[in-house]
Amino acid sequence: MSRYKHPRDSTEVDYRGVKITKEGAERFFDEVTHAPECSECGENKWRMLLSPGDDTRLCLPTVGPGHTGRFVSITMLSCDRCGFIKLHTLRPIAAWLRDNGEDDELEE
Repeated sequence: MSRYKHPRDSTEVDYRGVKITKEGAERFFDEVTHAPECSECGENKWRMLLSPGDDTRLCLPTVGPGHTGRFVSITMLSCDRCGFIKLHTLRPIAAWLRDNGEDDELEE
């Protein structure tokens, strides 16, 4: 049984030509991260949001002089028990999927 839950409208996301699916992101977190339990309550059940749907990504804006309109693409994990939120950028997830042959639809 997976330690992840997914909102119904959380769909796969394309990040720079790499398709990140729920299953691919789960494999990344299971194999790469070393602290699966919530640091606040110790629970090991997470809700993962890759995309709010409609081919969009979750993003954090970056702010600074002359840097309007820039952002960092992320995925969000929230503890199913206490609500603690972890954010991870999509870049290392996409790189890991690409390097481990997990993505079949790379743009050439």
